[in-house]
Amino acid sequence: MEETLSIIKYKPLEGCEDQFEEELQKLYEINKDSGFADKATVKFTKLDDGSFIQIMICPTMDVLVEEQDEGLGWLDSVDHLLQKDEQGSRTEAVTGFTFDWS
Repeated sequence: MEETLSIIKYKPLEGCEDQFEEELQKLYEINKDSGFADKATVKFTKLDDGSFIQIMICPTMDVLVEEQDEGLGWLDSVDHLLQKDEQGSRTEAVTGFTFDWS
């Protein structure tokens, strides 16, 4: 069984950082209520440039995929708070399998 690591970067619009941080707390509660927090490790951190990073470590890719719809629903709800890139993307993300370092 290979763990899956997903890192997502969000860049709130100028002046929307505090509101976005409140919405991240709501996402944390959604994850807790849905049981996702019991299956995966989810952490958030704020960078010096005002961006936020979400790091998720899931026991399998299936666990990550199971929560995808709820995560996208939340992302749609905060769309108005986020900067978008030239292609209209609201996030920068990378997902892959972790390595066994032992």
